[in-house]
Amino acid sequence: MQLFADGYGGGGGYSSEGIPVTHAPDGSLIVDRECYRAEEEITGWQVACVAVGSGRIHWRGPVWTRTRAADDADTHYCFNDGHGFAEDSGEFGDAAMQDWYAHIRPFQALRQIEVITDEIAEAEHRRIEAVRQARAGGASWTDIGRAARITRQSAHERWSKP
Repeated sequence: MQLFADGYGGGGGYSSEGIPVTHAPDGSLIVDRECYRAEEEITGWQVACVAVGSGRIHWRGPVWTRTRAADDADTHYCFNDGHGFAEDSGEFGDAAMQDWYAHIRPFQALRQIEVITDEIAEAEHRRIEAVRQARAGGASWTDIGRAARITRQSAHERWSKP
């Protein structure tokens, strides 16, 4: 998101009217008014994570401040806390996205757990149906236990109740 000197933030886009101001300094979403700023008013950039629904910013990466070269011809970007410097927008984008990926890594892992859990539930549903079909076809609990790699007794306890 673009940052302005007064703490307000832009939504990352541009229009013919300028950069839409989307967030107040406290991170809350601005919904009641349309406000645009000129590109020259940008003082920095920051990767931010916005909550779905509320639009509130709940995580912010490091701020990249806008600086000008001595001849005022080229825009450069650097961390305001002195941890790095990027010569061009490509380096800036790569460095800023590293912060984003570090932020979302735990959520990606949690999403994997959700997906795998859903797959396990679906597989268990298919297994229960296969057990029903096996029993209807005359298979013994010993045969079913062997196929499921558990004992006859465990198979009976797990799947004999409707």
